[in-house]
Amino acid sequence: MKKFFTKLFLFTGLQLMIISAIFAYLIIQDKNLNYPQGKTESALISIPENINTDILIMGSSHGRMFSRNKNHETVEKILKKQIINIGASAAGVVPEKLFLKYFFYKNNSAKTILYIIDPFVFSTSKWNEDLYFLAEEPFKLDFFFLTLFSNVSIDVKYNYIKSKFKHDWHEYNASRMPVTTDSLSTPDSSSINSRIKAIYPDGLNLITFKKYDNYLQEIVQIARDHNTQIIFIIPPSLLGKQPLTDELIKSLQNLHTKYGYKYYDFSLSIPNSYYYYNHDHLNNNGIKYFTEKFIIQTIL
Repeated sequence: MKKFFTKLFLFTGLQLMIISAIFAYLIIQDKNLNYPQGKTESALISIPENINTDILIMGSSHGRMFSRNKNHETVEKILKKQIINIGASAAGVVPEKLFLKYFFYKNNSAKTILYIIDPFVFSTSKWNEDLYFLAEEPFKLDFFFLTLFSNVSIDVKYNYIKSKFKHDWHEYNASRMPVTTDSLSTPDSSSINSRIKAIYPDGLNLITFKKYDNYLQEIVQIARDHNTQIIFIIPPSLLGKQPLTDELIKSLQNLHTKYGYKYYDFSLSIPNSYYYYNHDHLNNNGIKYFTEKFIIQTIL
């Protein structure tokens, strides 16, 4: 029996040493990653420590667009505000809740959250707990432990570690971003229909919407716990009125009634394809125009 426990102790100790070595490797590898916000798709790289910012942007790629390429500097200049962006490509309320918790965990504060919120992120787990959003993120041990106790799937948690064993992972993930300077020539109905099917892969289900609306309520509570107001923006696109828009607006109306949070439906506000690089993403000119004509009015 004594030999058994000795072997068990040695085996357990060896496993702990291996795990510690893996964590040390990942931490050291990513420790000095430092991209300007306009040159990274990573939310974690953008999250500082002990900083008070004017505006914290949240959302999917429609939120991330406010920082891509040179948009970050442009938007800060127009609004005359300091901005931190934790939006992430395709990110629904589950990933964004995790980033928000980490933002406050690092002893940061924000006067206002500008949440660029899309109806489609309430339609499926694909944009939430099953989204492989951590492939773009550097390995941070404190964030990893926060992730362990979150609602993201086991596969997503495992992929967070697995994706970092390529030494130049950040060249393909964290610093990768689309070309945002082109303009769409003419809206195409076939492409619009294909895009709608792509962003609503599981169709429409009000039970699913309610599930993710509950996560939105949790995000609101986190913001309230840190004395941060939220402004909700449904972003413009050429897709027309999207499914679940009415349900989302009803939820935002309730938040306005309860807490006074402002919300704006700008989904049909920019019909000119010149301002888009595809059917639902503003290009650089579009971000500048949208910020000057619409966003600036919401934060006054």
